[in-house]
Amino acid sequence: MVGERRTTPKGDLLDGRHSWSYWASPFTPPDDSDLMAFVGRTVEELKPHVTFFRHLRDTGGSVEFFVGLFADGVNIGMILPHDLMAELGAMGIDLALDIYDYKDEEIPAV
Repeated sequence: MVGERRTTPKGDLLDGRHSWSYWASPFTPPDDSDLMAFVGRTVEELKPHVTFFRHLRDTGGSVEFFVGLFADGVNIGMILPHDLMAELGAMGIDLALDIYDYKDEEIPAV
């Protein structure tokens, strides 16, 4: 939260105070999940919280649905359906896609 003392993940105090607030929640798809089907299911889970997301936007904040894709040196293509994009937009949520080229041995442990 903005104004609170900074800490390490273990709770040790750091110098300074937070200059902004943020909230994050991981949504991890099954390994065999279709990305757009997973995003669609997650959007449905987020819909009950639309008032919260709009409040964040209305008070100067931003809301982002971040997707990290690991390509392993291959071409990745997908269609982002207009109805899914419209649902995210209606909730005030931006979609962020990061695509990483990696080798199997470089995948970070989750």
